[in-house]
Amino acid sequence: MSELLGPERKKELKRLIMELHRGAGVEEVKGRFKELVQGLSPEDIARLEEELIEEGLPREEIQRLCDVHIEVFKDVLKESGGGEEWHPISILMKEHEIQLSAVDGLIRAAGDGRREATVSFIDHLLSAENHYLREENVLFPYLEKHGITEPPAIMWMEHDEIRELKKELKSLRGMLEGNEEVFEKVKKVGEKLRDVLSSHFFKENNILFPTAEGVIEEREWVKIREEFDDVGYCCYTPPPL
Repeated sequence: MSELLGPERKKELKRLIMELHRGAGVEEVKGRFKELVQGLSPEDIARLEEELIEEGLPREEIQRLCDVHIEVFKDVLKESGGGEEWHPISILMKEHEIQLSAVDGLIRAAGDGRREATVSFIDHLLSAENHYLREENVLFPYLEKHGITEPPAIMWMEHDEIRELKKELKSLRGMLEGNEEVFEKVKKVGEKLRDVLSSHFFKENNILFPTAEGVIEEREWVKIREEFDDVGYCCYTPPPL
């Protein structure tokens, strides 16, 4: 954790987070939060949340509060640069863009009642499982090796939430023929999935990935890419190492 996050600053940040936990409005604490987090790195924020969990705040509660934290932190967070196209973070961020585009396409297609396009977008989203498996089975263990344990665990919980929404889409996929009500259900599930993906990808792009870039050594990224290749890709084929 950086020297900028001294004991008093950390104590005040924790106090404000606990105020949010107890139901304080975002606008009530946002100004003070913004002052306190100026100059902090995503790694500082990730480790702060780890400490809160170690001190007894349930992981599920941190997940619930994450969206509130993001609303407070988003003005000062800087998205990961991603690096070169071969880099694992660049690949994951590119897949984020493609998945968000696909879910937008799904919502439009279902809203228009276009069966073939709706099925195609559902299939595209269902085929993205390797994206999450690469994070869970490759990237997250490297973060844990460097002492970053709770943020990956929270992201994994959100992966499971995404999977549940995709299960709903899969179950609706075979019921689309001439059924306007099913198209409307697909559209609503798609809108929920878009909200979850947008929030989830923002957290990864702006906190998890910059944290990974800060703690994982350069030589390890090549190994991570090789392990990514072993798992396989979705959405697009990245350039070789």
